Amino acid sequence: MIFPEQLDIFYFEIEERLKDIEKDHEDAVKGGMFFTATDSFPEILTRLKQIQDKINLHFKS
Repeated sequence: MIFPEQLDIFYFEIEERLKDIEKDHEDAVKGGMFFTATDSFPEILTRLKQIQDKINLHFKS
């Protein structure tokens, strides 16, 4: 488990990993791997962050 105080250490690694995942998403969209229109990668990240925040709020209470 990564704790918030550790995120500064891993920030660069996370950014690089997200760039790779974004490219994979882009390639999948261009390659026709989805049957319907997909959200942009930033929109997906925003939704994931919202879900993460809800989960974290649950564990804090």
